[in-house]
Amino acid sequence: AVTPARQAEEVVRDALKNEVNVILKSSPVDLVTATDQKVEKMLISSIKEKYPSHSFIGEESVAAEEKVS
Repeated sequence: AVTPARQAEEVVRDALKNEVNVILKSSPVDLVTATDQKVEKMLISSIKEKYPSHSFIGEESVAAEEKVS
């Protein structure tokens, strides 16, 4: 879990250097960025490689009404 977390950290740090587009989810205080979505997908993908039978419910993907993976 440490390696994917460190990779996610790099993605977030890189995103902080660039302009961030924020999307509102359910209210003005419930926000999501493309970085949030990218990190979630990256972490799920990394864990699925090791544990292919596991299922995931991610905050950003559920908010976007995606199917539980």
